[in-house]
Amino acid sequence: MKQYTYDAFISYRHAELDKFAAENLHRKLEAFRLPGNVSKNKTGGRTRINRVFRDRDELPLTSNLEDPIRKALEESEYLIVICSPRLRESLWCKKEIETFISMHGREKVLAVLIEGEPEQSFPEELLYYEETVQDADGTVHTIKREMEPLAADIRGKNCRAMKKAMRTEMLRILAPMFSVSFDDLRQRHKERRMKRILAATVAGAAVCLAFGTISTAMALRIRQQKDRIEEQNIEIQSQSEEIRLQNEALLQKQAVTLAEESMRKLEAGDRIGAIETARHALTEYEGNAMPYTPEAQYALTESLRVYDRGMSFKPQYQLETEGEVDHMTLSPDREKLVTYDTSACLTVWDLENGTVLGEIRDLNDVAYAENDYAFLDNNRLVYLNEEGEAAVYDVEKKEVTDLLPYTRLSGVYTDSEGKYLLLQDMDGLVLLDAATFEEKQRYVTASFLYGVQFSQDNSMIAFLEETEDGRLLHFWNPDEEFFYTPVDVADGSLQQVRYRDDTAYALLNYSSDDWYRTESTLFAYNLQSNKILWERKFDSYGEFLLRPYAEGGDKLFVAVSFEGWLINEADGSEYVRFPYGNTVAGCAVFLKQDRYLVFTRGGEFHTISVESAQDYYVEGLFLCHSGNVKLFKPSAVGYLVVPFQDNHVTIYDYSIGEDVAAYDGEWQKPEKEVYIYSEAVAMAKERGLKKAALAKDAFYNEDGSLIAFYYSDNTLEIYGAQEGDLKCALSDLKGEIDYFVGTDRAGNLYVAGTSYGYMLSPGFEMLGSVEGLCGVDAEGGRMILQNSDGTFCTVPIYTVEELLAKAEAYVLR
Repeated sequence: MKQYTYDAFISYRHAELDKFAAENLHRKLEAFRLPGNVSKNKTGGRTRINRVFRDRDELPLTSNLEDPIRKALEESEYLIVICSPRLRESLWCKKEIETFISMHGREKVLAVLIEGEPEQSFPEELLYYEETVQDADGTVHTIKREMEPLAADIRGKNCRAMKKAMRTEMLRILAPMFSVSFDDLRQRHKERRMKRILAATVAGAAVCLAFGTISTAMALRIRQQKDRIEEQNIEIQSQSEEIRLQNEALLQKQAVTLAEESMRKLEAGDRIGAIETARHALTEYEGNAMPYTPEAQYALTESLRVYDRGMSFKPQYQLETEGEVDHMTLSPDREKLVTYDTSACLTVWDLENGTVLGEIRDLNDVAYAENDYAFLDNNRLVYLNEEGEAAVYDVEKKEVTDLLPYTRLSGVYTDSEGKYLLLQDMDGLVLLDAATFEEKQRYVTASFLYGVQFSQDNSMIAFLEETEDGRLLHFWNPDEEFFYTPVDVADGSLQQVRYRDDTAYALLNYSSDDWYRTESTLFAYNLQSNKILWERKFDSYGEFLLRPYAEGGDKLFVAVSFEGWLINEADGSEYVRFPYGNTVAGCAVFLKQDRYLVFTRGGEFHTISVESAQDYYVEGLFLCHSGNVKLFKPSAVGYLVVPFQDNHVTIYDYSIGEDVAAYDGEWQKPEKEVYIYSEAVAMAKERGLKKAALAKDAFYNEDGSLIAFYYSDNTLEIYGAQEGDLKCALSDLKGEIDYFVGTDRAGNLYVAGTSYGYMLSPGFEMLGSVEGLCGVDAEGGRMILQNSDGTFCTVPIYTVEELLAKAEAYVLR
């Protein structure tokens, strides 16, 4: 049986939506693991997808693109084609498909439909095949025969819907690759879905090519039609009127398109871009006055978040770098940030307002790492320049103020209190006073040093030394200028150190020669007795070693692969273990409580109570825009999130409308009569509703003229109670809706549930979502919101003009 380099080759047109689908499918395929109850019944064959070829990731730098592509096709067992109307325009994709079929046959070609109808999106090579036939008279000729390709359908109205469909539909692609049936794979996948959380997609914030094409075409056509209207004379007034109506329809469509783009940007974490796009949809775009649309008002309301009362953390703004963010470091006061991106630039940011305080580009030509720069204090940064020197950059002056007299440096380290600067060179380590740069002490050695770091409490310096007999872990007290007896660790890399009461707690990671097996060791080493008090091994890499700052806290937290462990500091025994189903991207400790904060790569926000040994995850508390998080850090202004392969740092904070205020009167929530479960189902069936079996709640408005049905798929339908006509159907609701709240002076209608409510126009279009909505003060022009503690607050009901004024002020700020 032929051994392939790649399990699959993904062929796609390099447009934004096609690229989005290809990238996310690529990640999901390589992250998928065949369920155990399927794999154990298989006789050989693969149990996971090891390598998938996608030209952006796999092509070498060469002027001849055809040879590596052809070789990759030859070394791929399956071809996966991302099908959209744009694919049929690509001669290159056509050549890839034809070449693969000639090498491996058609049965190894799989299709993924992302947009358009099959006849519009599938290439000819997948819809037909040629067959040579011989007639009765001996004539030989070629005919085309139709065929139905094996395809997955992930079409959706937006990127989120596509990602949701991909979760199940990708099993149609995986089933033939694993030689199992789709139904069996889907059933087994459902059984384990509660135990595994799949990594989601990298959400980009760039404007998609399709939107740009539509907008440009619309704008051009509108301008052309305006010109035509001006050129018409009285004799062709009827033609001018027709053009005017077409122009209005195009403007209406473009306003809706802009509103949809605003919501896509908001979903991707680009709140500022979402506000600006929604503002254009309600004012003017490319010189054209835009008509009012409820979709644009909804987009502006949602991006401004004027009706939020602080129920969750949401993206506030983004910092954009030139290249992909590789790593980042906070100043001691956590108000400034330094990012290093793949354009080889260190950027200093003011987190309070998101502005750039400085850029540093004269960096060492060696690949930059986190130990190549550090904050000396809140206003000074030290980094290795292109000459291998330690340069001190003053943030306020935006210039280098000092070049330290040391060369051939390979690392700079500082403590969080700003007392020391530690330099690493070819001869060892040099300890300096961070304020005066006076040399205090040296450690000289001919051996290789690495893993240098200050302990979390700044009282100890730890580093590894490579010797002929193995590795020694050193502990250095900078205050007392004293070196303790090192401990022989034989092998491993130092991950993190904690020091307390003459005992150092160290976490080391180990890899086998082939890198397939990894493990870590956590041990406690008494520096006075030179004895290891205890040690504990883990089967995979450990990522963090943290201890709460709370007085009396005595538990260490270690994140290992897909698990978090609380370890008793006294003897290393297990206190409690938490499965996450995802790797940990970041961790923090609470300042005054015996609690931890854990953030996973999948964008989940957990808090751990040590006292109760409980892990708390509240769905919807942290609305992360990415399911593939690389970096996570708490700062003075909120939480910082960076996805893999992204050039944005997104700042999250509790979202509260700026005009939300405490309610100073008494408020009685309106009584509501709700028909639930069997009663709601019976009422829906009586009316002949299609989704009657899914009905959870049924309720009337105050005068009984309207009846609403809330379904278990998070949709709401409102009907005329007497006529039975459908007024509106709302989907993707954020919570259960079970009563009419009331109407305001403008005739807007309000519906709500326990946590969320919605504002609907007199025509039943969605105008905004409202957190904690429980009442409407029509005369006072405000809504009443209920807080989680049972108290009430209030917020004005904004007009479109007021929303636009807020948008302009926000974008300018």
